[in-house]
Amino acid sequence: MRRLQHLFLLSILAGGLIPAETATASNGSGLSFGIGTASMSASESKAYLEADNDLYAEVQAAYDNGPVKLELHVGIIEVKSGHVNYSGSTSWDEEVSFVPIEVDLNLLPLRLVGQGHSAFQPYVGIGVGLMVGSAKGAHYEDKNLPIAPVIRGGVEFYIGNRHIIGLDIAHHGVVEGDSGLDYSFTTVMLNYRFRFPLAK
Repeated sequence: MRRLQHLFLLSILAGGLIPAETATASNGSGLSFGIGTASMSASESKAYLEADNDLYAEVQAAYDNGPVKLELHVGIIEVKSGHVNYSGSTSWDEEVSFVPIEVDLNLLPLRLVGQGHSAFQPYVGIGVGLMVGSAKGAHYEDKNLPIAPVIRGGVEFYIGNRHIIGLDIAHHGVVEGDSGLDYSFTTVMLNYRFRFPLAK
């Protein structure tokens, strides 16, 4: 998985160095809102009740202006572990429920690359995030995890001025200070945002 991450990030950087004709999609600033769904891989699966390669969802807001893009991500992590009673109902012994909230600053090596009304936009970025929520059960106590760094990279495909489809990979480094338990996780996400151009 980590080798795939490195290859993906290198391809993004290389894509930013390839000369290409600027697309006719808007080069001005814009505000966009969207959703994403991802495959989530945890550094220590026990931190998320052995849930590795689980689905992860988030909502997104972004402001792009020239060579930079500022993003807000709000996700959801919810995993339960339990057993079925004699009555057929399920009792949940352990539960992990977190809302990751992250702010990222992304650099855009080339503003837009492509031809006509289609274009792609590579980016790399760093950010900070916190995890608000709880982890209940035999090995957990309710907790909010500390502010932690995020490393992100990806590519977005512009369809005209308003529609953006993106492929994003991000590593969220979260280590709980007192116990040292590693809550870090990596997401490979497919997302869609609707963009409102603000200036030409």
